[in-house]
Amino acid sequence: MGKIIKRLLRLFLGLFLFALGAVTIINAKIGVAPWDVFHQGLSNVTSLTVGRANIYTGLIFVILNTILGQRLGWGTVLNMIFIGVFIDILMLNNLVPMPGSLLIRYMMLFLGIIAQGLGTYFYISTSLGIGPRDGLMVILMKKTGYSVGII
Repeated sequence: MGKIIKRLLRLFLGLFLFALGAVTIINAKIGVAPWDVFHQGLSNVTSLTVGRANIYTGLIFVILNTILGQRLGWGTVLNMIFIGVFIDILMLNNLVPMPGSLLIRYMMLFLGIIAQGLGTYFYISTSLGIGPRDGLMVILMKKTGYSVGII
């Protein structure tokens, strides 16, 4: 198998695991990451799905990052599209359960965090570009000279 095919498979595995983690955390109903709160909020006040809200938010950041001079990679564009697509596939088809038990919900929260961590590892290890939201942080660090903690 060609080197680029292996990288793309690794990238898509990472994007899927990240989306699976997000949906698992959302369905645990204990709390979610800030961007997922934003995407859920957009979904609640518009006709957008959570995945589509993720895609459109990513598109805004890709445009902003490009204007500010951040280099776009294929991974950046695929991240913008496919995390949202995978979120919608998982949520709209009820592929991740919504548990009742608090213990199961905490287990799902933990597993969702692990899935997102692994997804991030696989995605970043391809070196095909940074995520749209991460790109803004990187370009602001370069432009201002401030650390990640300040940005």
